[in-house]
Amino acid sequence: GPRRAMEAYLKHNHIPRDSLLSVACMDNPEAIKNSVSQGMGVSVVSYLAVQEELDAGKLLAFDLDPEGAYRKIYVTFRKETVLTEIEQRFISYIRAEMRSNHR
Repeated sequence: GPRRAMEAYLKHNHIPRDSLLSVACMDNPEAIKNSVSQGMGVSVVSYLAVQEELDAGKLLAFDLDPEGAYRKIYVTFRKETVLTEIEQRFISYIRAEMRSNHR
C-alpha cells in the first residue's frame, strides 16, 4: 500500500524514482521506524503506523500533497456474517465519511 502510494506520488509530481537514493527496502513498519529514528534517513509510511512515535516525540511527520498521495483502503466482510453492534457502527461511520468526502 504505502509503496504504491509513494510511487504514484512520485509519478504525479514528475519525480523519477531513480533520482532518489534508496538506502534500504523494508516491509516491516517497526524496522522502518527504528531505522529512521536511528538516523538512517526518511521514509513514507501511513500516519497510523507512526502515531504512537509522533505522540511521544520520537519522530517527525510531514504531510504529502494530498493531490498526489492517495491510497485506497477497503473494508470487506462476508454478507452472511452477523455483525456486532460496534462493527455495524464502524461500517456506518466509514460509509458516512465516504459520502461526506466525495461531495
